[in-house]
Amino acid sequence: MDARKCGKCHKLKLVTVENWKAVFRGGGLQTASNCRDCSERDRARRQEKNKGNNPNKENVTTDASTERERDDDASDFLGVDPISLDAFRSVLEAAGDINVFCAHVDMSELVDEGTEDLRASIDALAEIVWEKIGYRFLYHATHSYKNSDDCRYAYHCAQLESRRHISKKNPDAAKQRDKGSMEMFDCGGWLNIWASPGETNCYVRIRHGDCHQKYVCIDILDDQLWNEILKTYPRPKFSQKSVYNQWFKQQQGNWRRCDDEFESAKILLQEFTADPAHKLEPIPLPQSDGFRALGFVFPSVLEKWEGVIREVALDSTFQTNKAGFECFALLGEVGGSGVPLGFLLLKSNQPELNEKEQYIRATINFITVVWKIRVMQALSDKEITEINALLAELPDDIKYQLCFWHCIRAIKTRLSILGRHPAHYDAEAAFEEFDWINREFIPINQMPQELRTEVLAMQNLSLGLTNVLYRNILTLLRPLFPPSNFVLPDKPPRSLHHPAQKLLYVSTVASSAHQTPTTP
Repeated sequence: MDARKCGKCHKLKLVTVENWKAVFRGGGLQTASNCRDCSERDRARRQEKNKGNNPNKENVTTDASTERERDDDASDFLGVDPISLDAFRSVLEAAGDINVFCAHVDMSELVDEGTEDLRASIDALAEIVWEKIGYRFLYHATHSYKNSDDCRYAYHCAQLESRRHISKKNPDAAKQRDKGSMEMFDCGGWLNIWASPGETNCYVRIRHGDCHQKYVCIDILDDQLWNEILKTYPRPKFSQKSVYNQWFKQQQGNWRRCDDEFESAKILLQEFTADPAHKLEPIPLPQSDGFRALGFVFPSVLEKWEGVIREVALDSTFQTNKAGFECFALLGEVGGSGVPLGFLLLKSNQPELNEKEQYIRATINFITVVWKIRVMQALSDKEITEINALLAELPDDIKYQLCFWHCIRAIKTRLSILGRHPAHYDAEAAFEEFDWINREFIPINQMPQELRTEVLAMQNLSLGLTNVLYRNILTLLRPLFPPSNFVLPDKPPRSLHHPAQKLLYVSTVASSAHQTPTTP
């Protein structure tokens, strides 16, 4: 092993990571002129000097190392001999879970002669790392050095939390939805590769602090199958489109049973009903000439979670396929996540009134009554058919909740319309639905013009003003009166916690004898 003399202490020391520091500069891997001990002493002395000159020295940390210095430090490569690409693959495969890994690799097999751009070769080397250790590294940046062609290629772990990409919203606000994403980790995973044009050797360093779950690739490139075919048939007489068409027809054999897609789905459901490994159970549905319907549940899910599920959600999709079927799904809450309990596929041409609701009710009834799911809370969107079906089939004492996204959307849509007056108020229709509403109440906008000024003046006179002193601040307040037939208790309700609220309530009781207007 080589040895060299320190330029400061003049001691002869072996060229190892324990004795020397090394960095990449113009010209490749370079060893410092001073040994590691001398360099550390000089660095500590500089830190103390800088700290003493800093007026904010109490808040200065002693650790001055930065991410840049850590990336530039190449001391781990001292004394490392180059290995072939096959040996590099074998070492990675045998290493298993890696935290820190350094290698000096001969990548002559990956370098194209006559090219100075090493990016393609470096990308191929990063794919080898992904193939052997299971963690995928994505290209981040290329760092060049002054007065040299040497470069450092940086790749980050595809599951690194700090490098998570922000989801792009759909321009159409009506189509914006939350999307699932790959689980990310604070693993600090980085792959750095140092290489030079014209050189076949490169330096590879992997840092990966957390051995999390491996990367699962779900991408299929458009030309992936075609490239594999070209390896066997370099000059084919058939086209790429015909290959994909043939592949699609073969895949149809896994699920297509006949030309009519509805009949094919019924046959497929019968097969799964008899299959103990993937058992499905059909839902008895009403028979109608105007509907084509198919419903089923998952017995394995219901058997496992029937004693746990207390919250269900009913949702639907419109035009699920080109045939125009609607898909209704009933989900159950388990540990904060939704699990599918059953599905209903429905298509109608000329349905009668409330006929679709009967199919949805049959699905809910089958899951809650036959499978005895005890529901305590139900969620749905703004679709009135779904709401009526839940109200009809579930007990009266459960809690109902509408989809928050649909509620926010409805409010935003209504508030964005500034120039539209409220709809005409029908007192009789309101009284028929809620008998406690006063029939004589009329909104001021529907009163004759000559009465509006008189009514407003009467309200200002009848509703007395009250001075409230709270925390040395005098505030002028107007009491809010309940309906005329409402009896005010002598003591404030327990819900009035604020002293100003209690004082205002007492003032309202004292002046209630003077109130004249009535409100609904």
